Amino acid sequence: MRLDQYEVETSRLGQIVAGCVLAPLSLFPILLAVGLIGMAESGEVAWLDVLPFAAVSGVFGGWALHLSWRLISGRRRLRDGGLVSPAALVLCGVGFLAAAVAGFYVSRTFWNPFFCLASAVSCWTLAWRRTREGGLPRSPAA
Repeated sequence: MRLDQYEVETSRLGQIVAGCVLAPLSLFPILLAVGLIGMAESGEVAWLDVLPFAAVSGVFGGWALHLSWRLISGRRRLRDGGLVSPAALVLCGVGFLAAAVAGFYVSRTFWNPFFCLASAVSCWTLAWRRTREGGLPRSPAA
């Protein structure tokens, strides 16, 4: 099956709109991290209860904010031309796999775990293709 037919270059306006939508959404995890640290500072909750969630939330929010800036500014990765590195795709695939395993134990339906499993496989496939082929194909306009 050829997957090249599904790869299309996103228009510049589409990239700017996606970046403008992602930028405010990326502030929610950052504000959550700041709020959790504020709760720990005031003594409402223990630092050890809050610190892992605040760290993960802050890192995720910073990463999403960085991606939104790259979408708005039009800067791509120089090595492979994609928006997200292959290592980040592999990590996202591991996260989707963990969510699928947890979903089999928690969920009463099987749609959510299978969706997470399919997402993990697609992340790993895209990362493998980008490392194997030396990056995404360049469009004639680029």
